[in-house]
Amino acid sequence: MQNFLQGLGAESRRHRFHGAVNVCSSGLLRLMTCPAGSRHVAWVVVGTALGGPRLLGEARFVRNAGGDEAEMALVVADDCRGQGIADRLMQTLVAAAGARGVQWLRAEVESSNQRMRAFVHRHGFAEADAVVDSEPSVLTLLRPVPDLRRRRLH
Repeated sequence: MQNFLQGLGAESRRHRFHGAVNVCSSGLLRLMTCPAGSRHVAWVVVGTALGGPRLLGEARFVRNAGGDEAEMALVVADDCRGQGIADRLMQTLVAAAGARGVQWLRAEVESSNQRMRAFVHRHGFAEADAVVDSEPSVLTLLRPVPDLRRRRLH
């Protein structure tokens, strides 16, 4: 995870963390690698490279206290974009959220991050009304999540 995060370009890290992150501190590394059960869940995509396995992307969501909404985050290695990795991670996030009873996924996206804004719009997110606690340069986008807890098999 540390190699993955440090391998992201400066702009990708800024967009992912909404600020400059130049060093993967032990606290950040712990947060990224030790999700808290059903409240904070994460997935990674691993590929192969010279020298062994390589992280290509990561996605996660953290549920709010009520459990009905979760904030999501997703990033793909700069040199692996455009290969469908982000789409597969988003599909995984939505399905996992629905299986856990999450009703809404929330994305906090920097207004300058046109690529991510377009991506989440393609995946059913829409801009929410102004959020009081939100930073002025960050947009809040919401997406309803289908309830998959009672899915019947045919």
